[in-house]
Amino acid sequence: MDTTTENPDEPITLIQLMENFFHTYPPAKAERLLWHWSFLCAKKDFSSLSEEKIREFTDFFRQMEELASAVQKVHKDTGVLKKDEPVNN
Repeated sequence: MDTTTENPDEPITLIQLMENFFHTYPPAKAERLLWHWSFLCAKKDFSSLSEEKIREFTDFFRQMEELASAVQKVHKDTGVLKKDEPVNN
């Protein structure tokens, strides 16, 4: 997930990052991906995954990690989560 806005000098806010994530992964889609991943982990068998599915999981977890890191950074820096706080380093 790109953490820049249309203007590269303008940092993206936490709200924008969350909106981007949840637009790409609505709750039902995120839940489906997590259940599928959990099922594969429980089976300890990832051999059936296509390249497309691997890419989908990789993108999902990368974007989720980016969102989690942004939330942690804003919280650590401010002690609270502010709606329009930029999350770029």
